[in-house]
Amino acid sequence: MLKEPEKLFNSVDSVSIPEKSLVTLIQNDKLSMSGIKVWEYVLKWGIAQNPELSSDPSSYSKDDFKVLKNTLQQCIPFIRFHNLTAREFLNKVLPYKKALPKELYVDLNKCFLDNDYSPSDVSKPHLTNEIKRIGSTNINSKIITEKHAELISKWINRENAEI
Repeated sequence: MLKEPEKLFNSVDSVSIPEKSLVTLIQNDKLSMSGIKVWEYVLKWGIAQNPELSSDPSSYSKDDFKVLKNTLQQCIPFIRFHNLTAREFLNKVLPYKKALPKELYVDLNKCFLDNDYSPSDVSKPHLTNEIKRIGSTNINSKIITEKHAELISKWINRENAEI
């Protein structure tokens, strides 16, 4: 499952996976899946847990966002939001901003708008060796930031990365 999680996530029964199993899977640092794919799947799972929710967040009421936020609260700390591109954040996460913890949303905005901003510990994912490796490189450059290094890393790993 860790090497080919798409097989699980694309299966018909994928949205019926128990929350505890989902959290265990997404917090594993060996999960071979981009942060945006994890977010999309977790979102799909959360919406499926609440059949009254539409897949269109523009139609959500304040209560709908509360329901989704409560459903996703155990998963959100393990999503690698800081590894997303600005475009991924804008198109896939921003429409659901009311389902995110406020501190995380504010921190992500700062992170995507200011390349020199360092995310707070509260908003950093509670995982992975990959993130720890990238974060611990201490890039000492006036030219590139840690976000640039992450982008270059995605290119090297042949992940779909956009500036």
